[in-house]
Amino acid sequence: MKMKRGELVGFQSCLGYDYDVQTKKISINEKEAELVRYIFERYIAGYGAYMIAKELTAAGYKTSSGRSNWQDTAILGIVKNEKYKGDLLQGKTFTVDPISKRRLENHGEEDQFYIRNHHEPIVSEEVFEKAQAILHRRGARLRGVEKGKRDKYSRKFAFSSKLECAFCGSNLSRRNWHSGTTPEKTIWQCVTATKKGKKYCPHSKALIENVIESAFLESYRRLCSNHMDVLDELMKNMETVLGNQNHMRKLNKVNNEIKLM
Repeated sequence: MKMKRGELVGFQSCLGYDYDVQTKKISINEKEAELVRYIFERYIAGYGAYMIAKELTAAGYKTSSGRSNWQDTAILGIVKNEKYKGDLLQGKTFTVDPISKRRLENHGEEDQFYIRNHHEPIVSEEVFEKAQAILHRRGARLRGVEKGKRDKYSRKFAFSSKLECAFCGSNLSRRNWHSGTTPEKTIWQCVTATKKGKKYCPHSKALIENVIESAFLESYRRLCSNHMDVLDELMKNMETVLGNQNHMRKLNKVNNEIKLM
């Protein structure tokens, strides 16, 4: 209810803002805010998170936790943080066990609350959205899905980019359910439901990978049992791929021998 009313709950230290325990509100720390603006300016100018982190470390600036060594993950965390444009998203994480206080990133398991114009912004919405566009574009290249194209990275797993949600049409992503516990399950879930929240695709269900594999193998077995031409085509493709890989190994061996000469 506090989150729904726009009250800060479980606020963590945030570079550029000071938190008042009595009023439960945040205000701009102008000295730190200048550093935040610098990070956004450099990122929009085309500098990567790794390069910005190196600059800040070399210049001796401190992180929000007081450390002198900056990491690219800290820079990306700042670029992604909606607080810097004056908005507030609550419920980013949730408590799994109240005794151990173990928390997980909220992918729709619990409600989230987004409040616009919650506090004074450090950067304009225009600057923030420019940074998000660059972030999305770079992320798309790494994922290999920019402009609808898939590359090797997007096919890391057998079903990557091949499974769609039957309810909203989004791709399914692979996740380890209850990672680190026994038994651990590998599941595939709707990206819309996990990223935006369950309410955006309420009927989607997690699919266990073993079940998908079994269904695929059974379907393929039935297809091939009466279609020898499918098997012939498969064998040809396998021979071609294996043959190409053998040529690549020979080429790499020759290149290494040339370098040693």
